[in-house]
Amino acid sequence: MKKAKIVLIVSCMTLTLASTAIAARMTSFNDVQQSHWAYTSIQWGANQEIVNGYEDHTFKPNQNVTEAEFLKMLVSTFDKAQLPITEKWYSGYYTYAQEKNWALQGTAAESAKTKAITRQTVAELVVGAQGYNYTGDQAVQYLLGKGLSNGKSNNTIAGYEGNDALTRAEAIQFLMNLKNAGMNGLQSRPEQTSDLNNLPEIPDPINSDIKFTEVNKSNAEEYGVIPRFVEFMEQDKVSEDAVKNFISNLKIENSILTMTIPSFPNGYTPYISVNKGKMQKVVVGQTLKYDILKTKVVDLDVLVGVITKQSIAISLPSARYIWGAKHD
Repeated sequence: MKKAKIVLIVSCMTLTLASTAIAARMTSFNDVQQSHWAYTSIQWGANQEIVNGYEDHTFKPNQNVTEAEFLKMLVSTFDKAQLPITEKWYSGYYTYAQEKNWALQGTAAESAKTKAITRQTVAELVVGAQGYNYTGDQAVQYLLGKGLSNGKSNNTIAGYEGNDALTRAEAIQFLMNLKNAGMNGLQSRPEQTSDLNNLPEIPDPINSDIKFTEVNKSNAEEYGVIPRFVEFMEQDKVSEDAVKNFISNLKIENSILTMTIPSFPNGYTPYISVNKGKMQKVVVGQTLKYDILKTKVVDLDVLVGVITKQSIAISLPSARYIWGAKHD
């Protein structure tokens, strides 16, 4: 009997370890490669236990997120408190939302809980969670004015595209943006409409003072970047000065990022890719321009043969950049 108990305990331990290993692997997904535009935010969301993958080890980034799913993601991002177990997995989150008087379609209609959430509902939900009661265009204006969103096609109420649905990838990127913009808690929405005089103005990107900021290992998590993706390559002093020259000449004017390709040492070939697309070879002195409201990321990769020696990833419109190689 004693021997049987030992075997049973060992078996349980084995199962537990196996389950833990499977959970750990689920922070990487078969359908989300490093080249995916939302790779960093999806990794962040999985590591923070905000989102999960599916049993087939996929994330399904292009699948629309439902209202119930987004509500769970929002609460999980800013409040790690354990909610009571209910028959339907989302019921506890709706109870939480009702206690805070948040505006949700599913509060009045059960069917809305499992339908794709619109960007407009997201705006009204997030504004309520900030402690204000604005709806419609006013809710969108609040998000844009506070820098909690940059819109979808551009930084305007129309460009926010409130009638569009939100994919799983867009949802986790949106939540990471909220964290990066300084949102750190969940408030109750007032019963009455908030004072319109408190609505922030939507910033004019043409006149905004945008400065380039390097994401390093000390501030990576603050910006939603996994530290191991910063300075993950060995230092290459031969090309380091050229990269510094490239960075120092970056500028944004009238919502346009302008970059000029510097001279690299013999044997070093620079490439540019946009939104994690195909790498395009560029030449010394070439000037490139990108609309910061329509471009998510621009990468400069410098290769010797097939080996990458330098890598700069510029996120837009935030103008934050990651230098992949160690450097002085």
